[in-house]
Amino acid sequence: SYHKSPPIWVPLTLGGYYEVSVEKMTVGSSVVGATRQSFGRTIVDSGTTYTYLPTTTYRALKKGVEDYCRSGNKCKGTHSGSCWRIPTKYEGLASFPTISVTISGTAIPWRPEGYLYHKGDGDQFCYGFDDNGPMHETVLGATWMVENDVIFDLGAQKMGVAPANCPQYRERPRGPDGRARVTWQEIQAEIAAGGAGAEAKA
Repeated sequence: SYHKSPPIWVPLTLGGYYEVSVEKMTVGSSVVGATRQSFGRTIVDSGTTYTYLPTTTYRALKKGVEDYCRSGNKCKGTHSGSCWRIPTKYEGLASFPTISVTISGTAIPWRPEGYLYHKGDGDQFCYGFDDNGPMHETVLGATWMVENDVIFDLGAQKMGVAPANCPQYRERPRGPDGRARVTWQEIQAEIAAGGAGAEAKA
């Protein structure tokens, strides 16, 4: 098994989308969004690349990460806009805070390798969450799922999240039809360029 620990289970509401109830996010000692209303309706969608939050909540989460890093220079990187320069790359990424996402009373960790993605081949890492604009709802997209095995148990109407050692394929093998598949580098390049995959909200 790739799992590092057993799944954490939370209730799942079935409808047009898979819905959960996000109640708050915590960065260090800072609470982001103290009520479910701060997040609006929350859907879980692997077809959406980024994680999207209502404007006020997005700004508070971004500020929470940056305040944590400024306090005692905890994070091994230099902040610029929506990105960080991290000279030691993934080693330095480990110095960033883990965001605790509370769903139906249960805390699920959102690690920096999920909410910060490596942009290009250099030392730049950028936020994998963004402002949902006029939509007062939350979309937990692929960046929230990175390095986790997310299990949708539709019969029991629950969702499990297990931290996992997920393999990172640099080149995909060809399929049975002989056609080449999209590589992870191509997906990252699309995210970095703000392409269609990054903007899609299914």
